[in-house]
Amino acid sequence: MKRSQNSNFIYYVGIVFVVLIWSLYPILTKRLFTLYTPSLWDSAGGLIAVLSLLIISRKKLHLLNWAYFKAAVPTGAFFSAACLLQKFGLTMSTPAMFAFLENLSVIFVPILMLFFAKQKLTWVKILSAVICLGGVFVLCGGNGQLQFGKGEVLCALAGIFYSVNIAGTGAFAKKLDTGLYLMVQFMVQCIISVTYSALFLEEWNFSFAPQHLLSLVSIVLISTVLCWLIRTACLKKLDPSFVAVAMPFTAVITSALSVWIGTDTLSFGLVAGAALIFAAILISGLADSKKE
Repeated sequence: MKRSQNSNFIYYVGIVFVVLIWSLYPILTKRLFTLYTPSLWDSAGGLIAVLSLLIISRKKLHLLNWAYFKAAVPTGAFFSAACLLQKFGLTMSTPAMFAFLENLSVIFVPILMLFFAKQKLTWVKILSAVICLGGVFVLCGGNGQLQFGKGEVLCALAGIFYSVNIAGTGAFAKKLDTGLYLMVQFMVQCIISVTYSALFLEEWNFSFAPQHLLSLVSIVLISTVLCWLIRTACLKKLDPSFVAVAMPFTAVITSALSVWIGTDTLSFGLVAGAALIFAAILISGLADSKKE
């Protein structure tokens, strides 16, 4: 048991790193939406990610076969839809709501893993999901009633779509090279985002100023390419349900930073919701370590 825990320690560290980086992402992204339309941001981000992963995985391209497309095209399609929904939702919502509502994936990942990989739906996973969902309800509770605007609805839908990506990756990508798998997935994102922009987008905002392009490229390389490589590698080694419950801690950090800089207001909902989600993370983490 100790050897198993030690061998997986690096993957837990990787999840912590991803959580910290992704905590900054909503705040930085919202500030850049005055310069980049969400779908064009996704289009450019997908292209940068594909080119980066093409370079990283150039010596492994001969391994690319039908299995990668069979797994990465469906999960990439759900990921692409989630990204578009979430970014458009962020234009009408706050970073805290963006960060919290994507974690509705916690509810659906264990259910999907039951169908995808026949993974047992334990009471601990159910409890973690219920507590995490309770945190979302408290966050949006306001005066005792759920208050979902259009932005919150889009962010919540994104969370549901993300759950398919998480569960699909955990169930079908374990034997696939991480870089090649993600390269195909981001290729799908790029195609879908460009198609959406060409067919449905009325207003195009895209800054070619060097400092703005540098910000875009930096954010994509770190938060998308690097963090997704780490996250996918962790999904292949850790319980996907644990990863799905651990990721909500990004919302706690995002909310604290957002309140600090004034884009969110400190409220009972934020504090209580963060506490509930943190409790869900502890429960899931304890159960995962005992299983090993």
